[in-house]
Amino acid sequence: MALKTAFAGATGQRTSKRDMLDYTLDLDAPIPGTDDMLAADVIPDPSSEEAFQNADRRMYIKQLHAVLNDALNTLPEEQGAAIRGTFFDGLTLAVQAEQAGVSTERIRQRQVKGMRAMRYPKINRRLRPFLYPDADVYAAGLHGNGIGVFERTGSSSTERAVLAMDERRQL
Repeated sequence: MALKTAFAGATGQRTSKRDMLDYTLDLDAPIPGTDDMLAADVIPDPSSEEAFQNADRRMYIKQLHAVLNDALNTLPEEQGAAIRGTFFDGLTLAVQAEQAGVSTERIRQRQVKGMRAMRYPKINRRLRPFLYPDADVYAAGLHGNGIGVFERTGSSSTERAVLAMDERRQL
C-alpha cells in the first residue's frame, strides 16, 4: 500500500476521500508578505476584461463615426446624404429615392461618386488609421526587401515600416 500512496502523492492524486472544501483558501484572508492585499485582489475577473474590450470597441466606433461624419461633410450634400442613408440609417435605395424625389439609379450614382471622392488623399488620409492597423507594415514589407537594401540600411523593410509608423504617430 505504501507504494500506491507514494505514487498517488507524487502525481498529485488524492490518497483519501477528504472533502475538497477542507483545502480551499479564504478569499478574504490576507496574502502573507504583502500589506493589506487579499487573495480576492489577485484573482482575475473575466467580466472586467470583457468590459474593457467592449469599452475599447465602443470608443473605436465612436471615433470612426466622428471621422466618417467629417469626411462625409466634405462631400456635396447629395452624395453625403446618399451614403449616410444607406450605411448609417439602413435605408434602401428605393426609400432614399422616394424621399429625394429622384430615381434609384440616381441615388446609386451619388453613392458611387461619393465613395470615389472619399478615396481622394485629402479625405483618405483621415480614414486610413481606421483601416487595418498594421496594413502599412505588411505592405511595406513587400518593398525594399533585398539584401542590398538591408546592407545599406541595416534593417529590414518591416522594421523600417514600423519606425515610419511610430514617427507618424508622434506627429
